[in-house]
Amino acid sequence: MTHNCIHVPVPKPGPLPQICVWSDFSLKDIDELKLLQQTEDARRKIAEILVLKENDDHMKKLILTDLFYYAFIFATESKFNEEQISAFLSIIKRTHEKAIESPFGNIEDSFSYFKELLLRHCVKRPPFSIQLYDMSEAKKITDYVLDTYFKHYKLYKYAFTAKVRLDLTFSYNGLPEEPEESVGGAGETEVSIDPISDGGTDEEGEEHAEEEEPEAVKELRTMINSTLTDEVHKLKLNVDHQLKANEEAILKKMSEVTGIDRAHSRKSRKK
Repeated sequence: MTHNCIHVPVPKPGPLPQICVWSDFSLKDIDELKLLQQTEDARRKIAEILVLKENDDHMKKLILTDLFYYAFIFATESKFNEEQISAFLSIIKRTHEKAIESPFGNIEDSFSYFKELLLRHCVKRPPFSIQLYDMSEAKKITDYVLDTYFKHYKLYKYAFTAKVRLDLTFSYNGLPEEPEESVGGAGETEVSIDPISDGGTDEEGEEHAEEEEPEAVKELRTMINSTLTDEVHKLKLNVDHQLKANEEAILKKMSEVTGIDRAHSRKSRKK
């Protein structure tokens, strides 16, 4: 019996955090957005800036325009200047790109990347970082990103990352070759088994299989098919459980971080 290897795509390393003011949204872009009074006009302008085309995936386009439109509204209501707005929108964009660079759960890496990226715009250390935001503004940005992007992290991952599908193929020495048949659906683990089929509904095919296959082979087929189905189900439940546990742990850490920041801010005001 031979087994085909399972190939899982390895994500390429993402970009390092760096100063990103004017890198994605120019001064002209920010000024034009500020002049637009209608929501649809502003959303259309954002799609143009991000080079989102009409033939792009419609739902992904809507999600991205919503993400950046409401981020822009938050920035203007927070009285950010043009430089601050440009950098803030780029921080959102690059955090999103970091989050979707891998089909696997990377919420902790994405949040660390976001914090490092924000820090690059809070400390005056040219050419490595610049001071665009003070402590209160950085805290406000962190709260906003936690309450919006990271709160819906799983939804963004589901919408923008490729699905990992498991493809298993078995071939047995001494048995005739048969076409591969796949079990599974969109968004679920796919298992391709050869020469084990899912039974089918073709009466002629069943009669043909019964004529050629001895009883021992049919029993072996049923046993392996049942075992594989159970094991794949257990594997899926185990992965889901681990992802949920990791997500709860990182969300707890984020809550602790924000709680410490709030306590520090209150002490600073008392002084």
